[in-house]
Amino acid sequence: MGSVRKFLDLSWADHWVLLQAVIALPVSACTLNWFGMSRCRAFFERTIRRPTEAEQSDSTLDEARRIARLVRIAATRSLYAANCLQRSIVLWWLLRRRGVTSDIRFGCRVGENGWEAHAWVECRDQVIGDSADVRERFAPFVSTLNDVQDFS
Repeated sequence: MGSVRKFLDLSWADHWVLLQAVIALPVSACTLNWFGMSRCRAFFERTIRRPTEAEQSDSTLDEARRIARLVRIAATRSLYAANCLQRSIVLWWLLRRRGVTSDIRFGCRVGENGWEAHAWVECRDQVIGDSADVRERFAPFVSTLNDVQDFS
């Protein structure tokens, strides 16, 4: 009953973000699987607006964290269990739709079962929607999603 109460206590704006995330997570998975990273990025970029420096403030980080929490809820509580890349694409897309500058970062490490890769979102050089030590756990690549031309 607690999670139903928490859901009902969300604002209408948060319900809208949550609904967008629930729909966009499986769409991101299908787009990635069928068309690859560059076409997936192009697909989601069609609906974003370009941020301006004047729009970036401390409240931007608060908004980014709020949206990241809602994407995490959608990824863990809906019927579709998304991986880190799908969650990151959806979070990046939702932030960019609101004019918030953000990038998807990629990293890797050698784990118990060999190479492991991870994706996360950064906004104003801060990790959003992931643990703060993700840069220490995964060696970040130099490029971001904005630098990716074609993985297909």
